[in-house]
Amino acid sequence: MQSASGGLPVIRGTEPRRLAAFVHADMVGYSRLIGQDDVGTYARLARLRHVLIDPALERYGGKIDNTAGDALLMEFSSVLSAVRFAVEIQTRMAEFDDGEPPDRRIRFRMGVNAGDAISDGETSTATASTLRRGCKKSVLRAAYAFRPLFAITCKTG
Repeated sequence: MQSASGGLPVIRGTEPRRLAAFVHADMVGYSRLIGQDDVGTYARLARLRHVLIDPALERYGGKIDNTAGDALLMEFSSVLSAVRFAVEIQTRMAEFDDGEPPDRRIRFRMGVNAGDAISDGETSTATASTLRRGCKKSVLRAAYAFRPLFAITCKTG
């Protein structure tokens, strides 16, 4: 890297970057739920996506960038949209799980962050510097360890 006239480094690269907000959702107790009833848990997750998550993503202008079993990485064009999405999901989880015994309820840990995203035209990827700002592993596990601007949780019970 060479220094620009203002003393800032010049970063050379062809990757188009843009500022984006990210929500990472990690399901609490996924292994336990899958161990109890893998087919039922998978069906409930699919229903959750169809009934709650996908419509909320559309309302708030978000999209899913990546999934990993019990985790979702979603991108939004603004932090406000990302936070509103996360709060809605956390708030509505209780109604989605209404009638389920406490040990079968689905809950998510969620973190919201903003930073550079690199796009390949179809999907975008949060840069390592965006994701590595140091989140507690209990919030986001090791898959996406970043310090969220907001950690949005819901009460269980």
